[in-house]
Amino acid sequence: MNTLNDKCASNAGLELFCEIWQKVQERFYDQERLLSLDWAGQKHRFDEQIVDQASAIDCAKILLAMLDEKYTKLLEPEL
Repeated sequence: MNTLNDKCASNAGLELFCEIWQKVQERFYDQERLLSLDWAGQKHRFDEQIVDQASAIDCAKILLAMLDEKYTKLLEPEL
């Protein structure tokens, strides 16, 4: 694979993950829960594992599962 294409895919994946992280940061009802999970520290936890948008979605699912909240879930985009 072309290194430039790999880098672009990685950036798109990281961008998607950060958008998901930010939406939760802004809208999750239990801010104390986010603090207890060190939500700020979770933002870059998966950087090395995110290589494309599909891996970003997989990592976001893990991140959201940490919230242990049955009504918060990821609606996956069409890739």
